[in-house]
Amino acid sequence: MKIAIIGAGNGGTKLAKLFHDLEHVDIGLMVDKNVDAPGIRWAKEHGIEYSRDMDSMSPSVDVVVEATGIQVIADAIKEKFPDKQIIDSSLAELMMRIVDQQVSVSNQLNDQLNVIHKTTEVLGNEMEKVATSNHLLNEVTQHLVHSAKESEAFITETDKIITSVNQITQQIKILGLNANIEAARAGEHGRGFSVVANEVQKLSDNTKMFADEISGLLKALSGENENINHQIHKLGHLTEEQNDMSLNVNRVIEELVTQGAR
Repeated sequence: MKIAIIGAGNGGTKLAKLFHDLEHVDIGLMVDKNVDAPGIRWAKEHGIEYSRDMDSMSPSVDVVVEATGIQVIADAIKEKFPDKQIIDSSLAELMMRIVDQQVSVSNQLNDQLNVIHKTTEVLGNEMEKVATSNHLLNEVTQHLVHSAKESEAFITETDKIITSVNQITQQIKILGLNANIEAARAGEHGRGFSVVANEVQKLSDNTKMFADEISGLLKALSGENENINHQIHKLGHLTEEQNDMSLNVNRVIEELVTQGAR
């Protein structure tokens, strides 16, 4: 369908832009006595034929749009082109109002898309910060795991030492008992040696007591270490879940940005 628009003012220009975006519609001519009218300038920019006189209209034009609102011009169009389909100024005005409404809705939609775009940018930046925090948290978790393993190894080695100390203490105690037996056999000559043997036995008992206390502390420390390992495992699991959620949010943000750019 080929159309001609008579009147290249603001209204005619809006109609021209509307028709120009429609498929299967071709603007054959823009007419206005003022060659500096906005519609004429627009026609020049888009390579559309323009004229100061409607008489230059091509016979191939199917529809004539009267966009001046001047009755004399409307009558002249009807007289000159009785075989053309004519859209008068009242219908053209209605179309222009529809165009204005469409432009307004489009502008509002663009504003909303801009807000969404800015929001997604801010959200994307925040999610990057979350991802960075997750990375740092993961590093801390790995350090904690390493420290917990080292602590467990230290506890194991210390427990071995305590076991060895207990064995030595037991041997010293046996030696003390044997010394007391030998001192008793020696009678008066073995009294001094008996005193030393008793002190050795006391030292052995005290050493065993301290070793038992240290062993108890190590067992408690081992229990706490197991609890720390359990908490570290939970922390690692939560970090993985948070990373998954961050990836999902980033995917949604990318989809919003892509849709907003269309």
